Amino acid sequence: MVRPKLKYGDWRPQELQGLVKASYMNPGFVRASCATPIDEALDTVYNSGESCLNVKYSGQSYRNLLGFMDVWTHVHDNGTSLETELSKRPNGKHNLFDNTTMVSSWIETEYGDVAANFEAHNRIINNVTIAMPHPGVYSAATDPINGILQPSDLENLGGYSIRASVVSPSLNVMCVNMSPSELVPLIYEWPNARNEATDVPGQKIGLDDWRTDIPVAREGEWLNRTVVDDIFQWGPDYDRLPPVFQLYPIAHNMVVNTSVINSTAIYILMKPNFPDLDDFTLCELRSWVTTKCSTEFDLLGLVGGEMRANCEDPGNENAYWHSVEDVPPWMSPDWRNLVDQWQLSMNVNGGVTNNNASNARILTQLVLRRPALDPLLPSVAEALAVYASSALVAGSIQSTFRHYWGYAATELDPGAYEAFNASVRQQEYASSHEQAWQGVFYVVLALVFAINVACLAYLLLVSTREGGLVTDYTEPQNLFALAVNSPPSAALGGCCAGGVNSAALVAPFRVGYAEGANHYFFEEAGPGAGGRDGSLSPPAGAGKNADGRDRAASDAELFGSPCRGGRYGDSYKRLSSSRSAVWL
Repeated sequence: MVRPKLKYGDWRPQELQGLVKASYMNPGFVRASCATPIDEALDTVYNSGESCLNVKYSGQSYRNLLGFMDVWTHVHDNGTSLETELSKRPNGKHNLFDNTTMVSSWIETEYGDVAANFEAHNRIINNVTIAMPHPGVYSAATDPINGILQPSDLENLGGYSIRASVVSPSLNVMCVNMSPSELVPLIYEWPNARNEATDVPGQKIGLDDWRTDIPVAREGEWLNRTVVDDIFQWGPDYDRLPPVFQLYPIAHNMVVNTSVINSTAIYILMKPNFPDLDDFTLCELRSWVTTKCSTEFDLLGLVGGEMRANCEDPGNENAYWHSVEDVPPWMSPDWRNLVDQWQLSMNVNGGVTNNNASNARILTQLVLRRPALDPLLPSVAEALAVYASSALVAGSIQSTFRHYWGYAATELDPGAYEAFNASVRQQEYASSHEQAWQGVFYVVLALVFAINVACLAYLLLVSTREGGLVTDYTEPQNLFALAVNSPPSAALGGCCAGGVNSAALVAPFRVGYAEGANHYFFEEAGPGAGGRDGSLSPPAGAGKNADGRDRAASDAELFGSPCRGGRYGDSYKRLSSSRSAVWL
């Protein structure tokens, strides 16, 4: 309990600052931030940033998807979890800077009830929204401007926890099952369409410039109406246009549309291959920053860091919505441009060439066939959300902590610091108990402290009295000083060469005092050799003073002179005249 050890302190409110350099989902900034040594001298077209980003996206996305599928593999094989409630199902993870694990959270789960959606629209709707912790909290925590003690300051020991009141990047994935006939308005097989046959019998595809035939909707004009307009919020009531696809994908393939005018979404059309399901599945991906979460960041020197999005928790006092009024989601228009690069990096649009890609095969096998979530398998919307979470994080790095962008330019150089509220606790060295039962030892420590105080008070009281404190001659330094300043001992005579025997050590001694020289010394207590009779005879020269008190012998009386001699004169003469005197 007394030994200092690392221990968390109390939570304390603190205003932190984080460096902001770009707006949310800024594709140009994300591309320029990808680290690559290839410059214009090597890549004259200067696609090095795009190439770097493609590799980054593909690596992170596949790792996220495989990690998610690994968790579901244990659920599938063990059969221990039978959750069909979205909020309790496994969520996705992402590695930030390779040393911090980001854990997502499912939000707005009331819209993810497949059975309720089926009852309302008479079709299978797989609707999920994933929220990630804000990656900027990591940069703020490690920024020296905030003065947070880092594990590197404690030899990679210690740690801290932060609960930040910031927005969280979120991604909505809504997948709707549609029959081939319901998709007719969205597939480029209209009358007079310029199509050609593919290698697959019965399949047609638009020519390379097929997009030029899609009418540009002017004000008050709209494209073909569909039976899912109210589900996807297309048409004049929502001021949004639907996508158009180049062809019907074959089984286990996907095609993409990212070219809808003024759209904030990307659309993926896929075809599963189930004997009991002839439908296609159309998925819409949109992103915004949610105010329903807080970002929790825990860092331990030897373990690493973990960030979590704590969302829709009534007891979460650090949720961002406490700082602002209830604001509706604001869909990011830049999301479509950023995620377009993401889908190119993994050839999500590979269905236009019927490439039968592995990622498409995995995702199409997760399409829902019944109006309920499978307790042993993830749904296609869940998997797509985790799959695209790498783009969600990339577009949030060094972006604003607020629900709006309050600057004129979309990129800031060298950046601006934004403040946000947080609760912080740190590990520091402290002496305390670790287990609850160890608290009983505080009684022992209190008693020891009280005894020490009493002893100190006694010593202070005694020191104020005359003659209250005495010199302890048994302390090594005092003992040595007396020994070297004392006359030779008869009991120890001749022991310099042969060593001390046990008989010589029984000689009694006392501390003598020569008043004339104000000198203390050791002397044998008896007159015989070694003082074996135990009597205490005064040294030669000692006697009575005029006042009747004992008088101690002086140095001269003790040692004598060569001509007068004294009690120890002969011994002193032999010692001082010998060769060994050079050592004194």
